Amino acid sequence: MAAPGLLSCALMLGAMMVPPGPAFAADTASEAAQPDNGFITLQSENDKYAFNPTDRHYTNGIQASWLSGPREDMPEWLKEIAAPPLLADPNRIATENHRVGVSFGQVIFTPEDTQARQPLYKDRPYAAWTHLTFSLLSVRTTALGSAWQDRWNLDVGMVGPAALGRQVQNGFHSLIDVDTAKGWDNQIKNEPGLNLTFERAWRSSVFDTPQILGMDTDFIPYGMAALGNISTLAGVGGTFRIGPDLPDDFGPPASIPASADRTGFTHRRSSAGIFSAALKAARSPAIFSSTATVSATA
Repeated sequence: MAAPGLLSCALMLGAMMVPPGPAFAADTASEAAQPDNGFITLQSENDKYAFNPTDRHYTNGIQASWLSGPREDMPEWLKEIAAPPLLADPNRIATENHRVGVSFGQVIFTPEDTQARQPLYKDRPYAAWTHLTFSLLSVRTTALGSAWQDRWNLDVGMVGPAALGRQVQNGFHSLIDVDTAKGWDNQIKNEPGLNLTFERAWRSSVFDTPQILGMDTDFIPYGMAALGNISTLAGVGGTFRIGPDLPDDFGPPASIPASADRTGFTHRRSSAGIFSAALKAARSPAIFSSTATVSATA
């Protein structure tokens, strides 16, 4: 679980001046005139960005992602998988687009006491999860402006020493001249990981929010479910944004690579131990820990 106050920073580089955001609730005349060839996202989450930084629990995440432009050549059977049925009347859908993507990322977890060399069985163990993520994304909008974004993620990777958590964390700490973590010899052992995650987000006038200090605000609720030997959970949440002239999109990715990946691991070495930890975290109020996202688009 993310430590309270964990901040994330994202840099999105548009391909051929792509409008910001992975999907759009409505097209405007100016946006329609611009080619949408997809974009690349570089994302970082670290507890050092917080006002009260601490290396504990979910401490660092990095991800590089590519998402295509709308794919007109996607087979019909794949479109049906990418966009499961809505509760809304399907005849109300005015526009629909589908995209594919791929990401490479790593998340790192440590106990609260990173200077202890012995195993800390009552705290979260050292662990890293390095993975490739293959994504299917669809967006459906109505003439009234409501929009739904569905995202499927298939994560394939490794936990344990092969995930290179020790090298990344201690290498960066040495670079910035701060104490390195001393307990990485106790990290969980190597194990391949496979996870499937589905997330649906919704934009609607039902969730209209007022301006604050002259800046736009919005709220985007979402629900998600994950199944695999890295994390298994179901949950709901929301993204609140504030800024000048917010675009009608769904914002940057909600997590790295999904909220499921922030739930961490146990000291038990089996997949069942990882599964158990994720279920406990899903039931914990801490799943609603807030994060802030800063993004810039070229």
